[in-house]
Amino acid sequence: MGKNENKYIIEPNTAEIARLIDQDHIFTTAMGGLFPEDLEPDIPKARSLLNLGCGPGEWESNVAYQYPNLTITGVDIDKDIVKYAQALADVRTLANLVYEVMDIKRGLSFDDNAFDIVNGRLLFAFMDKESWPKLLAECYRVVKPGGVVLLAEYEVTVSNSTVLQFLYSRLYKLLLDQDRTYSVDRRSVGICHMLPRLLKDAGFTEVVSRPFLIDASYGSPCISLAARILKLA
Repeated sequence: MGKNENKYIIEPNTAEIARLIDQDHIFTTAMGGLFPEDLEPDIPKARSLLNLGCGPGEWESNVAYQYPNLTITGVDIDKDIVKYAQALADVRTLANLVYEVMDIKRGLSFDDNAFDIVNGRLLFAFMDKESWPKLLAECYRVVKPGGVVLLAEYEVTVSNSTVLQFLYSRLYKLLLDQDRTYSVDRRSVGICHMLPRLLKDAGFTEVVSRPFLIDASYGSPCISLAARILKLA
């Protein structure tokens, strides 16, 4: 995939959708919940949320169920993924959840100050160095004054699984060759270290980082996900 393309590396078929849902569960568990703990008391006060690169919709469907007064919009570039996510919301009768097909690297087609919360997870999978500042500027534009932008990104994987180490070493090299990471040695993504500066450059004044850990040791759920990627690729 070239750096200017914005699509799924693996065709989003049934098996890949199931893997993405499991991946979301792993992230939510590692982060301790749908939202950072200190932010949760303020969520009921919010009225609108945008989820970037929503995938099959697992995260925002759980948010919509838990916070029925919150109007949620999920956007993704793949129309079939969006159809699946909307069908899931309809089956769960989540009237406060809607989806749109959108390439977020080309801008956000929403009014200024439209959302109380803007959320994004694992955007590095399709972003590049040229697109990050543009997207964050768009996030600054569409979030309301006093609103929140939540970004959860992935950093270097260290594991006692030889296969996983090999897989990610090749991935990091490929992404750097496409100018899609901030790594200085082709051994990481580098975006977590850059986000505070990029957010401030976009206009955000209160930037806070919180680490979380995903177990990538042999036999962990993370290894199972990696094995499924190899089968699907």
